Amino acid sequence: MLAMALLAGCDRPVPGEDPEARGVLALEGGLIFTSAMADPIEDGVIVILDGVIEAVGPRGQVRIPPAARRVPISGLSVVPGLWNADVGLPDQLLEMADAATDEELTEALEERFTRHGFTTIVETSQGAGALTSLIERIEAGGVVGPRIIALGSSLPAGIERTRGGAGPTGAGMAGTQAGASEGLGSEVIAARAADLADRGIGLIPALTRAGYPEGGATPEEADRRRESALEEVLAFHVLGGDLVFGTGSGYVPQYDPSTDYMLLDDIGVSPEGVFAALTWIPAVRFGHDYTGLIEPGMVADLVVIEGDPLADPSAYSLVRWVLKEGVTMFNLLGR
Repeated sequence: MLAMALLAGCDRPVPGEDPEARGVLALEGGLIFTSAMADPIEDGVIVILDGVIEAVGPRGQVRIPPAARRVPISGLSVVPGLWNADVGLPDQLLEMADAATDEELTEALEERFTRHGFTTIVETSQGAGALTSLIERIEAGGVVGPRIIALGSSLPAGIERTRGGAGPTGAGMAGTQAGASEGLGSEVIAARAADLADRGIGLIPALTRAGYPEGGATPEEADRRRESALEEVLAFHVLGGDLVFGTGSGYVPQYDPSTDYMLLDDIGVSPEGVFAALTWIPAVRFGHDYTGLIEPGMVADLVVIEGDPLADPSAYSLVRWVLKEGVTMFNLLGR
């Protein structure tokens, strides 16, 4: 279904300041991955105007306005902003939204999400009301943080809760979260994966949560849950189902997605499948299809990384610069 879907020592941004979004920014010289299905652009250029991608292409074929702030990124790669479609924000972070300074809240969001390249997260544990303060502070520009989509208990149309899934999911979205496949044999897992793929359901692996010994589970039980989840993910992927990247971070105290990338690669999920699951597929599934691709007219949600993610998905963990709507969220480049 991928073809269908494709119709810390850092220079922390100063909250409230967004000079990039007010003018023209040009990223020059990187390897640009515009989508999961297109060949990357070598020695590419991306021009951003007021937070929107104005042009993208090889150097020499893209006009850079004279007033642009030019940032060299030779030797680095650029991918669309990443999505984490299964997050449970902890109460501590929500309490900070009411009491912490802009700098403190920015730092907390950076540590959990933005330093990992997530420009959009889907919150699947809280009602929208509980997130109001946090979302308003981010949208006002005082706090630098990811775009937050709040599901809460009111599930979007076309979303169903899957058997054994923990947390809100639904039609068009399924969760193999902790306990979702525990005790199921291979035949049952394969049948369930086939049913989900046939119905066009998007499958969230949530491997971080599946493999964490929460709820009184022993480490051995958690390992079995994760193995069942991996088996289901692979069967679903082989059948052409759309994976929607989500870790379950926040439900469990682990925010680094590196293990999830490694596990998906280890079981044989294609590099293109991982790329799409992190970018365009969730953007379409959640009605935010102005993100997820690097092309003119899309908002400038961009992640600059080291390495080639289609050759080695661990490159997604080597985040060096993150932009959301053209504004710096995280910066290790010092440029």
